[in-house]
Amino acid sequence: MNTYLSLLAASLFLLGSPAQAQPGPANYLQVPGPILFKGVPYHLTWSSHPNSTFYKQEYLSKGENPNAFKTMLMLDVVTGHVDLNQVVASKIAEINQQNGPNPLVKYQLSKQPATGEILLDFVMSQPAPDGRSLQIVERNVYRYKPFTSASGQQGVLLFGVCQRSYGSDTSLFVASLKQNRTALSAEVAQFRLPSVPMIK
Repeated sequence: MNTYLSLLAASLFLLGSPAQAQPGPANYLQVPGPILFKGVPYHLTWSSHPNSTFYKQEYLSKGENPNAFKTMLMLDVVTGHVDLNQVVASKIAEINQQNGPNPLVKYQLSKQPATGEILLDFVMSQPAPDGRSLQIVERNVYRYKPFTSASGQQGVLLFGVCQRSYGSDTSLFVASLKQNRTALSAEVAQFRLPSVPMIK
C-alpha cells in the first residue's frame, strides 16, 4: 500500500492506544489554538511529523487525562497525490477486520459530491480481560477533505472527533449512541474547519 495511505489509514485508529502527553508539542500545522468545538476549547497536547508528507495533531480539553480521555479532536494532513477514496476504503477494511474479536463494530459512510468531502462515522470496542464485558467503547467521526493549496500542492485534511467511555460507563454510552447517533456526525460535518496555513 502507498506509504501515504498506510499512514493516514492506520494512524487514525486510537482504540487501545491512548494519547501520550508531552510538554510543549510542536504545532507543525501552525493552527491557531485552542480549537473551539461545541463551545469547549481544545488544546494541542500531542503532535507528530514522521516524514515530509504527514502531520498529525491531537487536542484535549483542559483537565482531560490523555490516558483516559473522554473526547479528543484530531487534525491530520497528508500532502501529495493521495486517492481519498482509497484512503477511506482502507480504513473501512481495517474496521471490518475487527469484527472477529471485536464485539461492537459499526460504521456509516456519507459523501458530499459538491465538496468532495467524505464523512466516516464508526464505533469500536475493546473487551475486558474477562471477556464478559467491555473495557472501552470508542466512537469516531472522521471528516476527510481533499485540498489543493495556492501553490498547487495537493493532499488530504482530516478533522476527527473521538469519544470514549470506560468500564461500567460503556452501557450508558452505547445506549446514548442509539438515541443520538446523528448529532455528532452533523456537528462534525458542519464544523468550520480550523485554518491550516500550510494548505492555503
